[in-house]
Amino acid sequence: MSVENQSKKQLIEELNLLKREIAQLKTNKAAFESQRKLLDNLVEMARYSKGGSSLQKDNLLENWMEIAQSYEGKNLLNESLQNVLDVSVNLTNAEKGSLFLLDSNKVVTHSILTRSQVTPGERQQLIGTVLDRGLAGWVVRHGTVALVADTEQDERWLNLPNQPYTVRSALSLPILRGEDLLGIITLLHSQQNFFSTETAELMEITVNQIALVLEIACRRIEKAAFEVQSELLEQLLEIVQSSHKEGLMKSSLQTVLDIAVERTGSESGSLFLLDSSKRVTDAIISRTEVTPEQRNRLIGNVLDKGLAGWVIRNKKLGLIFDTESDRRWLNLPNQPYTVRSALSVPILRGGEVLGIITLLHSKKEHFTYQTANLMEMTADQMALLLENARLYAKLEKYSQALNDELEKGREIQIDFLPYEIIQPPNWEIAACFYPAKQVSGDFYDTFLLPDDNVGLVIADVCDKGVGAALFMALMRSLIRIFSTQAKLQGRTSVILEENRPTPDGWLGESMLINLSHLEALQAVSLTNNYVAQNHWQMSMFATMFFGVLDSKTGLLSYINGGHEPLFVVGKSGIKKTLKNTGPAVGMMPDMKFKIQQIQLEPGEILIGYTDGVTEARNPDRALFTSKRFISLLEQPAVSASDLLERITRNLFRYIDDAPQFDDITMLAAQRLSL
Repeated sequence: MSVENQSKKQLIEELNLLKREIAQLKTNKAAFESQRKLLDNLVEMARYSKGGSSLQKDNLLENWMEIAQSYEGKNLLNESLQNVLDVSVNLTNAEKGSLFLLDSNKVVTHSILTRSQVTPGERQQLIGTVLDRGLAGWVVRHGTVALVADTEQDERWLNLPNQPYTVRSALSLPILRGEDLLGIITLLHSQQNFFSTETAELMEITVNQIALVLEIACRRIEKAAFEVQSELLEQLLEIVQSSHKEGLMKSSLQTVLDIAVERTGSESGSLFLLDSSKRVTDAIISRTEVTPEQRNRLIGNVLDKGLAGWVIRNKKLGLIFDTESDRRWLNLPNQPYTVRSALSVPILRGGEVLGIITLLHSKKEHFTYQTANLMEMTADQMALLLENARLYAKLEKYSQALNDELEKGREIQIDFLPYEIIQPPNWEIAACFYPAKQVSGDFYDTFLLPDDNVGLVIADVCDKGVGAALFMALMRSLIRIFSTQAKLQGRTSVILEENRPTPDGWLGESMLINLSHLEALQAVSLTNNYVAQNHWQMSMFATMFFGVLDSKTGLLSYINGGHEPLFVVGKSGIKKTLKNTGPAVGMMPDMKFKIQQIQLEPGEILIGYTDGVTEARNPDRALFTSKRFISLLEQPAVSASDLLERITRNLFRYIDDAPQFDDITMLAAQRLSL
């Protein structure tokens, strides 16, 4: 194997290794980002419950009991549904109506069928039939409003045998919240043409409010326990959001315990956090003053033989009505306080004990089963948030690791860009590169080829970030390798004729010059086939301009593979535009790339750019546009670097403090006047 092939193989192996490592880190980060989203949802619930609850915070236990009873009978939800239907009927002067709530599988979970008397059998028949073949079913399937002027003329209406009331006109609307179908409301009247399009439009507006009311009603029922625990959750959220600050974590744990003690009428208590080995990582032992020695002895004993230890081993709640008659209670010599009743609740998440909270009282039978059940609900919320606190710590660690790897990727990518831009005699070549992220899909290159030729490349790999950067490195390396290896076989005259540029033909002074340019430009086709055949499953490709410049004569042979047009700028502005001569590189194998040639005269500047220039956005998200870019090219430029500096200055002044939308790359080459 040649040295060049060994280098190529080693390069590809290194790129694949880097790609796998970064992909794994991205997977880890995505997992923890999903936890962040879950926490954000809890934050919104906590804020809502703080502002929307009508319960009194000064008697939490009574509130819990009241909500539990309401939830059992579902009275609050049924009342809300009836009110929604009544408002709709009154608003439209309808005679009757129905309202169905649906789950994600389009199954009816609650329903109100007007105030007409129907038997349970008739009720179930009506629901099943109309959702299967009737108007309501049509609305559910299509997700849009249905207005029936005359039920006898509209095939969407289903006349049932022994229907309990007469209907001649109907209006049925989906109740949507975002893209989710919450339910459907149908209004009925015995007169034909009763409901108008204006009524339908009015009800569409009303239905948006109905959706919000229903969402709130459902939240109040399904999240009732969560609402009344808002004070506790606010403190837990501080733990999660500040879990990296040990002092605040400790303070927040103390607050959690204090709230639990206060709201349950306890006299003292303890809260332990445990690791996966059941070792205590943090502990708060009530408000009672104990010495450090007593504290350590208490923790060790109760987790070994006491109630807390029993709860941890069995992973279930421990309720003691009287410590004197319950074997799970451990009476210690010189115990600093008297206990006759105790409640200990595990903080569980996925079968793992994250912690345990224990509440104590000096009177027997202070804690009841109701108190225990409500504290279990509290522990469930605590488990979720404490788990997120741990995950945030891990996320911070993995995020830092990911950032470190991305930084390494950025450094590697910069290594693939030329350390120094070559400067052939009587030429100035300049470039600028501003990635939108730590790693980029844009790249440029300048390198020497035989016979005083110079390779000029500017390209933009589809997508952004790590994947684009890996393909950028691969394509950049392939262009360099293939441009020096491709040797066309056959008679030179025949080869040149088969690849003759149109309309002016070959401009080179000799067949050998034209052939050397043609051979170098074969790198585009070879790179295209390599990527399309070996990495087709990644759907990655690049727009690319590759030019071969004869530094002695100014002859430029080029392929523009789907890239932005390049411009030749003279003293009076744009002289030529170098448009596409082929498709983007890497999309499909065996694509055809035509070659074109131009002659650069002394003083003229060739400039190429990526779409990050023209598609840059200002704070109002308006594009910089090709028009602004071209206007900067029409102004005289002293040099290639002067032209790039002018464009960059105007571009970033336009972007201002808006986030950079895409990678920004430019390459310019000027033939100096003799």
